[in-house]
Amino acid sequence: MLSPVIFEAIELFSKTGCHLRLDTNGQELDEFFRRVTPDLVSEVRFSIDGSTPEINDAIRRRPGAFTKCVANIKKAVSLGFFVEMTATIMKQNYRDVSNIIGLAKTLGVSVMNFHLVTVNGNSRDNDVELHPKLWLEEVVEKQIKPQTGITIKYPPRFAVGSPPPDYGGCAGEKSDRLSVFAGGEAYNCALYFDTNLNGRVVGGDKITLKEAPSEIQEFQKINREHHGVCQRFYDITTFDKKELDKGGIIPLCIYYKKTLEHPAPNEK
Repeated sequence: MLSPVIFEAIELFSKTGCHLRLDTNGQELDEFFRRVTPDLVSEVRFSIDGSTPEINDAIRRRPGAFTKCVANIKKAVSLGFFVEMTATIMKQNYRDVSNIIGLAKTLGVSVMNFHLVTVNGNSRDNDVELHPKLWLEEVVEKQIKPQTGITIKYPPRFAVGSPPPDYGGCAGEKSDRLSVFAGGEAYNCALYFDTNLNGRVVGGDKITLKEAPSEIQEFQKINREHHGVCQRFYDITTFDKKELDKGGIIPLCIYYKKTLEHPAPNEK
């Protein structure tokens, strides 16, 4: 169920001309659809992690989640919202990526987003991490890049040998994107969420820099000493760094994204 606060926030920010997007697991949205129109929230992004109830609901640990989410995606499309889907890819669903994209097309979704699971927080204990080679070869090359008929956004996450020419290094150092937690901790990078290295603190109607050490010094070190190669990945991965180095695997910033512009025929 959506907090009542969200409707107050939508009303407030819509008056400022802000572009608003709702990110949702696609479950309890009846009140949202009754009270909110596309002129208030132009974009709705649904999280769905499989093309079938068997795959999605096992990952989400919620029986019936797939059916409810699909029904609400259909409703959002029919009401005129710009609809996106996001799937987090892991050991349990990496073979299903083509089917997830096919589902998005069938539902009339405009953009398909992918994340690669990160091993922090609860995921550390659930054997979900996908090997970089499987992500690059079996997911990106074989299932994502050949697709047409829908716009796809995905993070390369790794390179082999050297970073790509357009890679800008760690984005955390220059990003103005903040994720704020209930206690006021504000982070630039999701890989630090389960640490006390938040770079900023929100409180008293202001945002203040936190004294070192924090993620900010980590970002600076990554860019100046490691040429943008993500060092936090090595702290949290379940894979052996020597084995990755031997294969030439280089971890990139999680916020470095690629977009494959293949809009559906009715959106061209």
